[in-house]
Amino acid sequence: MTGNGDRCLVQGQFFDDPHNSNTSCRLLLVRLKHDFFNTIFGNQIYASALFGAAKPATNAYLRCLDRLGVSASEALFVDDLESNVAGAISAGLHGHVFTGAGALSAELQRLNLL
Repeated sequence: MTGNGDRCLVQGQFFDDPHNSNTSCRLLLVRLKHDFFNTIFGNQIYASALFGAAKPATNAYLRCLDRLGVSASEALFVDDLESNVAGAISAGLHGHVFTGAGALSAELQRLNLL
């Protein structure tokens, strides 16, 4: 699940806060981001709530990996929150704190993923 209290993307369905007049603009931005990632990852986008856990809890990552059929050592988790990346690393994944496209590109090259 992504959101900040006024928008929420859950398995492709958008919900908003009727008390926030800016929600429709934010929903459009979330929708554009979702479409971009959907193009790359297809139907392999999961909300941690689907697994009964929330980041940075270890189970949030491990249950998702189980669904994907991937071992933790084969996975890279990218997030802009250090606490979420730390949770992924604790679960055995590779982790990268997103600070910009250049740094992510360098990390992907370092891991031979790009």
